[in-house]
Amino acid sequence: MFINKNNFIVFAIFFVFIQACSAHQHKSHSAKSKPYAQRDADAVSRVVMPGNYPDPSIVLVGDIYYLTHNTDDNNPGLPVWKSKDMMNWEKVTNVLDRHIGAVWAPDIIFYKNKFYIYFTVMRPSGDLKNYVVTADKAEGPWTQPVMLEVDGIDPGHIATPEGKRYIYMSKGFIAELDASGTKVVSPQRHVYDGWEIPKEWHIECFCAESPKLIYQRGYYYLITAQGGTAGPATSHMAVAARSKNIDGPWENSPHNPVVRTWSRNERWWSKGHGTLLRDKNGDWQMVYHAYEKDFLTLGRQVVVAPIVWTDDDWFHVGSSTKLTDVKGRSWRDDFKRSDISPYLAFLSKDNVEEDYRVKKGQLVLKAQGEKIEDKNTLLANAEHKSYEIITRVRVDKGVTAGLTLYYNDQYNGGVAVDAKKISQLIKGNPWPHTIDKKKKSVWLKIHNDAHNIAMYYSYDGKQWEKFDFGMEISGFHHNTLGSFRSVRAGMFAFGKGEAKFDFFEYRGLD
Repeated sequence: MFINKNNFIVFAIFFVFIQACSAHQHKSHSAKSKPYAQRDADAVSRVVMPGNYPDPSIVLVGDIYYLTHNTDDNNPGLPVWKSKDMMNWEKVTNVLDRHIGAVWAPDIIFYKNKFYIYFTVMRPSGDLKNYVVTADKAEGPWTQPVMLEVDGIDPGHIATPEGKRYIYMSKGFIAELDASGTKVVSPQRHVYDGWEIPKEWHIECFCAESPKLIYQRGYYYLITAQGGTAGPATSHMAVAARSKNIDGPWENSPHNPVVRTWSRNERWWSKGHGTLLRDKNGDWQMVYHAYEKDFLTLGRQVVVAPIVWTDDDWFHVGSSTKLTDVKGRSWRDDFKRSDISPYLAFLSKDNVEEDYRVKKGQLVLKAQGEKIEDKNTLLANAEHKSYEIITRVRVDKGVTAGLTLYYNDQYNGGVAVDAKKISQLIKGNPWPHTIDKKKKSVWLKIHNDAHNIAMYYSYDGKQWEKFDFGMEISGFHHNTLGSFRSVRAGMFAFGKGEAKFDFFEYRGLD
C-alpha cells in the first residue's frame, strides 16, 4: 500500500501515542501490584521481642511503653511489660493470678488516667467470652476480670473526642460501652466488611479480626488482621480503613495491605495483628507479630516496622528505622527469692500455689499424675534458635522429674530422673534405654542446636554424658500440630511425692 508523507506522519504520531498508553498502563499495573507494604520486604522490620509473644498490644504513657500479649493457657497470665526504647523490656506484673482459660488478643489502652486491658478467653468449657480489667498503675493492682456481654473475639477499644466509648470485635462488629468502659450498653451492629483479598493470594482464611483503632487527623483509623494467623507464609496481614464516623462507612486504604509477607523467601512469615503507635520521638510505628522463616517453633515474635503518612492522610511502611533487632535473653534462677522467675509459667493450672514452693534455694514441685501430660509443668519461652537448659534435681521415691522441650502433651522431648535411673522421654513416652543412677542429685541438660536436640546428664555439672538418642523438632509448630503454640523450655514432675530443683538456667547460643 502506498503511504504518502502526511499519512506517514499521522501513523508515526499514532504509534507513539499507543506506545505511551501501553507504558502508562504497564506502569500503573506495576504500581498497583507492588504497594508500599511489598517494598518493605524485611529491610526495615525489626524484632523487638524474640520468642513467642503473640497478639502484641502496646501503648505509650509518658515516656514509657507498656505491652501485653496473648498467653494462651499460662498461669500466671496476661503479663505487662515496660520499656523506654521498645527494645529493652522488663516484666512488671502478671494481671491474671488464676487460670480462667486460654487468653487471646488483648488490647491495652490508657484512658483518663487509667489502664484497661480488653481480651478474649476460651474457657475450659470450650466457650468464648470477653473480659476487661483495669488498674491505676500498670504495675497493678489490677481488678478481677469483668465479663463483657459481647460476641466475637479480639476486642479493640476506641473513645471519640466527645468521650463516648466503643468496643470493636472481629468480623467488623461494634457496640457502645458505658463511661466506665466496663459494660456494654448497646446491641452489636455490623459496620465493616473488611478488605477484599485477591483470590489468587495464598492465605489461611479471610478471618477479619484483631481490630485496633486510633483517632488521628480528623479520622478514625481501623487496623484489622486478615488472611489467617498461620498457614501459608503469605497468609496473615494488617489492613487499614478510615472513616469520619465511628460506625462508618469505612474507606479502605489504597496502600492495603499495610503489612504482609509477600514471599516465602522473606525472613518474617505471616505478618499481621498490627497496632499503630506514635512513639516518644513523634515517629509512627506498626507493632505486629510474625513467624520467623525456618524457625516457626519459636512462635509469633513481636516485630516493628516504621510508618510514614502521606499528604492525603493515609499511611504506609517507611524506608528506614532507628530500631535494631533485639537478641534473646539468657538467664538463670537460683530460687533465692520467695517466688519463681518472671519468665516461668505453669501450663493449664488452676491453683498453682498448691503445686510448688520456693524454699532455701530450691524449687520444690509437687508431682502429679503418671506421665508428663498429667502435669506439673513449669515452662519459659525460648528466644534463641540455639540454646541449652540446665538444672540439678533430686526426687522422692515414686517421682519422675526433669527437663523438657515442650510443644504439647504428645510432642515434647525430655531427660528425667527417678529413684533408680536416668532416662529420656520422647514424645511423652519413656525411651527404653536407661542409665542406672549412682547418686541422689543429678545434673541434666538439653541442648537445642537449631532443632537438633541432644540430652545429657552429669554428677558434678562438669563431666557430661550424652544419650545416644537425639531428636529433630523443626515440625513442632502450629502448621503441623495446631494450637498456635511454640516450643517452650522448662521443668516437670509426675508421680507421688516431690522433686527438688536447685536452679534452672536458660542459655542462648546464637
